[in-house]
Amino acid sequence: MIRRIRRGKSPFNPDKTHLHHILVKFFEMKVKRTVLFLVMLQILFSSIGYMLIGIIQQNPNSPAPLVAVLGFGLMFILFYMIFTGIKKRQKLLDKR
Repeated sequence: MIRRIRRGKSPFNPDKTHLHHILVKFFEMKVKRTVLFLVMLQILFSSIGYMLIGIIQQNPNSPAPLVAVLGFGLMFILFYMIFTGIKKRQKLLDKR
């Protein structure tokens, strides 16, 4: 929404900058691959969350929450870099 407002567009207008739109283009318009990728990503994140809950319950003084927050921050940065690269690649391919 912030990105749209900065560009002077209504935050309620649709656009193609959502993750699933970018991934569909990346997977060459194959929706099944996109859905499978997103499901696998969700399973990964959910598994990490459940493991962290188990670690924290076993050892409440564990540094796991701090490590989890730092790990999430690093993963956010990594995914941001990957998906902005994918979006730039798609723009180059669309120009051809």
